[in-house]
Amino acid sequence: LQNNQVLQGIVGKIFEYGIFFEVGCRKRVLCRSCHLLRPVDEYSEGQVVRRLFVFQTSAMSLPQLCEGGAPARLQPLGGAMEAFGVEEQVSLLGWVVCLLPYGLVIELQDVERDAFCKETNL
Repeated sequence: LQNNQVLQGIVGKIFEYGIFFEVGCRKRVLCRSCHLLRPVDEYSEGQVVRRLFVFQTSAMSLPQLCEGGAPARLQPLGGAMEAFGVEEQVSLLGWVVCLLPYGLVIELQDVERDAFCKETNL
């Protein structure tokens, strides 16, 4: 697995702390719950999930996954979109990746990470 590689995975074992995805060649890789786009109880074993980003830091011995894009390294100082490198009041092209009871996950064109839009903001 290569850093910043984008994969499709199949949900394997589900734990409170995260999910192990099968990403090929019988290789299972962890995606911690903080790097998932929705709560772990909304995933089911055998479910296919796309846009899993591989990342590894020098402090980690094994690579991990982050759903929807590379993990945010910095906390946003202003609006939520600043975390993605997008200024406020800028129009973006995107499409719905996942419809949830409490909002939408949206894949944004030319942005490294998927976004979440709360139901109240629709």
